[in-house]
This record gives sequence, structure tokens and C-alpha cells, in this order.
Amino acid sequence: CNVALLARSRDALENLASECTKLGVKAHVIICDMSSKQSVDDVCKQIGQLFQNKLHILINNAGILGEHISSIEEKTSSGKDVVDMWEEVMNVNLVNLMRITGRCLPMMKECKHGAIITISSLAAVMTSAKNAQYNASKWGVNGFLGAIYEDVREYGIKVCSIMPGFVNTPMLDTDAMKLNADKCIQSEDIAEGVLYIIRTPYNVCPTEIKYRPQYTPYLQ
Repeated sequence: CNVALLARSRDALENLASECTKLGVKAHVIICDMSSKQSVDDVCKQIGQLFQNKLHILINNAGILGEHISSIEEKTSSGKDVVDMWEEVMNVNLVNLMRITGRCLPMMKECKHGAIITISSLAAVMTSAKNAQYNASKWGVNGFLGAIYEDVREYGIKVCSIMPGFVNTPMLDTDAMKLNADKCIQSEDIAEGVLYIIRTPYNVCPTEIKYRPQYTPYLQ
């Protein structure tokens, strides 16, 4: 089994690659900036060379929140134009997700089967105040995935969206949001969902999976 690990931080990737090696998996560490279309294009070329232009599974897991701020404001707390901040979030969460998926699809088509699994968010199906850019990006992701599923299903490629609520990762500021981290969804829970999708029979595609914390994560 060969995998390509993509992220901005080499240290984090090297640690993960080491864990993969212990399991007998050959892991290739590739630095990728999902805010840059050039970086995405370069990475996809590397992946093609590494895997002889054949790719079975793509897992989209990159994402940013942007600043939690009302859409009627003009500047963020750092003085950045709010609309520019919106665009940054859309580029990472949607535009370049579409780009990397589109670049990888020809490699997946060659395999006659596979899966595109995207870690989205419950923000893809509900809205909240001061979250316009994140909501817009995630709703866009679901629309994109639904459309490409219709395009690639006959090639045996599953297209699946996992939509979790609060996940205990560094991106979630549990202190500021007054959340109990132990009651939030854990990364391992999401990984189980990914495995479930991969293991489903060839004639079945779970297109959407929603995850909610079983117990309220808010501190009482």
C-alpha cells in the first residue's frame, strides 16, 4: 500500500509517515499549500509520477475557518478586508479542493474503481451567524461533490462527504467556544467513517455521512 501525505508542515507529515511505516505502508511526504493553485498543480504532477498516473483513493481534509465576524463588518480584527478574508477561505475550502479533485480524477478513472472522500462539515447543511465564508465554502463543497458523483459513478468511483460537527482538532478553539474537548468528536471517529466508506461493497456508495457529538459538548 502506497500513500501520499499532503500538508503545509513537514514535521507533522514526517511523524505521520513514521506511523505509516510501522504499519507496513509506504508513505510519501509532499508539502502542499492549498491556498496556491500552483502548489496544487505541482503536487498533482508529483502524485502522478509516484503512482504511475493511477490513484485509487483521494481524501480531501484541508480547510480553514477564517475569522468569526459579522458579514456587515468591513475589517477583521487584524485589519484585513472582510471580503478578502472570505476569498481566502473559499480558495482553500472550495476552489482548490475542486482543483486537486479535478487533477486527480483522470488518474482515478484509469483504475476503474476508487473513492473521493471529503471531510466537510455540518456547516454544509446549516448556517450560523458570523460564519458566512465557512458556510458558503462548505455548501459549495456539497454541491460540487453531488455533481461529480453523477459524472463518475459509472467508472466505479465513490464520492462521499463526511459532515461532522465539533471535532477536537487544533482548528477548534474549545476554550473560546466553551466546549468540552472530550465530548467533541475525535479525529479517530472520522477515520472510522473513512474506513467504512472504503470497505463498502463496490455497488454501494454512502454519499453523505453526518457526525454529531452524542452528548452536548458545551460546558455547563
